[in-house]
Amino acid sequence: MDVSDLLQTKGDGVVVIGPNEPVTRAAQVMMDNKIGAIVVVDELGQVVGIISERDIATAVSTQCNFLHLRKVEDLMTRRVVTCSQNDCVPEILLNMSSNHVRHIPVVENGKPIGMIGMRDIADFWLVAQEKEIVRLQNAAAV
Repeated sequence: MDVSDLLQTKGDGVVVIGPNEPVTRAAQVMMDNKIGAIVVVDELGQVVGIISERDIATAVSTQCNFLHLRKVEDLMTRRVVTCSQNDCVPEILLNMSSNHVRHIPVVENGKPIGMIGMRDIADFWLVAQEKEIVRLQNAAAV
């Protein structure tokens, strides 16, 4: 099972934002899309960072003065852990755990083509397990 299988199930859409956008815009986009992170891209669509709920929450608790005037680039994580659609899901999960991240952009030629979150992996595995249970029950019934 690889990332492309997961993207086929969840869809390959990815929400992006520019580094010069206000942090309040990033928060609104996350809320509107019910997501926990946004890939930050430059004018060429190349990944330059990621901003998450955690980044914003940390800034609220440490820099609450004038936070509404801050830009995405001020809070984003610049060292982005990414994957390709050919990577295997267990490897991605291990990568997420070892890097303490919950979202990993799927990147091709430096541009985001999807986003994988811990919840996506959990949902994917639950469905796969349910299918396997049904398959085994049907095989046992024969």
